Amino acid sequence: GPVTVGGNQSTLYGDLTGSGSHFTLSQLYAVGNINTNGTIKFTGGRVIGNITSNSHGVELTSTEVMGTLWSHTNVVFNSATMTGFVTSNSGTITSSNSQIKGDLTAQSGMSFTGGSLAGHLLQKAANVVSLSNVNMTSGSIKGASTVNLSGSSLGSSAQKVEVKTESGNITLTNKTVLYGDAIAVENATWARVNIESGSMVYGRCHYEAVPPQACQPAPPPPSVHHYELSYQSPAVTCEAEPVTVKSC
Repeated sequence: GPVTVGGNQSTLYGDLTGSGSHFTLSQLYAVGNINTNGTIKFTGGRVIGNITSNSHGVELTSTEVMGTLWSHTNVVFNSATMTGFVTSNSGTITSSNSQIKGDLTAQSGMSFTGGSLAGHLLQKAANVVSLSNVNMTSGSIKGASTVNLSGSSLGSSAQKVEVKTESGNITLTNKTVLYGDAIAVENATWARVNIESGSMVYGRCHYEAVPPQACQPAPPPPSVHHYELSYQSPAVTCEAEPVTVKSC
């Protein structure tokens, strides 16, 4: 039968295990692994351990997981924090305003809106990967059929992110910036890197960049827009006062 945890915060030191049980967990602080063949829905709380659904899916809302996550079908993150590896064996990974710091593997596609990523994204089958308003600080995107990037920032001048498709185009829109290589179907001569709406790629574009001038080999040197001074005002004594100068 099902397992339900609700109300104020509960604490579990140990594993929570079911056979076909569906878990609905709210405000649970768990130090141990959570494993079942049923669905797992977790709202609030924290898990220091691994989460596994052997036959169904996992949905995390406002939950922090300090471990890995394995799901047979779909994985959904809503304002969650995930620090370990995430695997959807046969489904999709969908994320909204979440902080994901580990590698992700999916079968049927990935979609991220808001939040941040810091890991390698791997599609086992050629399906779409989409990022909208996402800050991806490191990692790579590989195995996707096509990749759509909107209003997102990927990599930096010191940390490159490689984006590679298997059967379609890479499209950057809404002032997306990619530091790294954009490879649209390597060894093909028909796929394109479409760079639109003020977006830029600082790296190599393969095979064809449209427009080509939006793919540059290196980022321009940074310039200072303005300076900010931080100090206590008004001064209450004649003693020296610390002043912080920040270039923006």
